[in-house]
Amino acid sequence: FPRLGELRGAGAEAYLSPGEALYLPSHWWHHVEATSGSPDWCISVNFWFDTVPPLLLATPPLLGPQLEVELARQVEYLAADALGAPAVPRFLAACAA
Repeated sequence: FPRLGELRGAGAEAYLSPGEALYLPSHWWHHVEATSGSPDWCISVNFWFDTVPPLLLATPPLLGPQLEVELARQVEYLAADALGAPAVPRFLAACAA
């Protein structure tokens, strides 16, 4: 890493009080240190959100096909009541986009 010296002094420091949290974007390098006067323990949680969507997409459907059709029909009725029947196709297209 020939340019490593250029990073000296480019970091940031944050001092947190009890109950506060610091968000670091996924895969950012960081160093955590407890200061004097802090409790004997601290918690660090690493969770990379880019792994969540595949897990969520694999869940089974909550409704059977008949109930999905009924729910869609009820949404159409609600949209027609709120927006007027002529606006329903455009509303549904916007929801699907």
